[in-house]
Amino acid sequence: MSQTHQGPDARYSTSNTNLAACIGSLKIPVKSTDPVTVVRDSDTKRTVVSFWFEDVGVEEFCGQIHSPRTIERYWNNRESFERENPSHPLVPMRAALDALDWLIKAWHGRIMPAASLDKPGFLTQDLALAACLKASGYNLIRLDKPRYAFRKIPNSLLENFRDFEEFGVIEKPIALMHRALEARRLLVDTVKLAQARIRFTDGVADSDGGRMALIPEKASDEEFSRALDHLYKP
Repeated sequence: MSQTHQGPDARYSTSNTNLAACIGSLKIPVKSTDPVTVVRDSDTKRTVVSFWFEDVGVEEFCGQIHSPRTIERYWNNRESFERENPSHPLVPMRAALDALDWLIKAWHGRIMPAASLDKPGFLTQDLALAACLKASGYNLIRLDKPRYAFRKIPNSLLENFRDFEEFGVIEKPIALMHRALEARRLLVDTVKLAQARIRFTDGVADSDGGRMALIPEKASDEEFSRALDHLYKP
């Protein structure tokens, strides 16, 4: 379950990267200042990253108004939510993020795809596309590094994926999946930038004993700012 916070300035945070990707993809605005915090325990060396959003209601693609906390509630009650709201954008977004995690484990040998003698009908080196195909019900039949092998894929599905990639069109489920995966990628890149800043910052021990905290400086890194801008564009 993600960590949350609500302060006097109505901020919401989560340390769950996949949930944060969905919140951003559903057009909840990131905080314009201090959007990411990275806390490292000097004793355990454990690092906790939190993503901060405005705690506001926003109308998303299907016309409903959601805040980060309602999205988190849907996230934490997945089975009942998806049963009652099968066409909600959160459903394909989360399926793609799950598929991405599965494919990463398969790549590193922690999961083995089911053995298949079928001849591949489609090969791709694009991890995001592979995750979207798996989330759309097309099982991976073989991993021939660096390629992911599937049975034949309909051209219409591939066109919908490319429509988001090239034009930002998000009406189709696979485009929503692609949007969430891109949001996650940008969040991870943002965290890498924030963690890099830790290495160049002395840090100050706070009152609860030896924890080092870094809040990235506002607009001090062009790449950092650009990543955030792209992540939360509608």
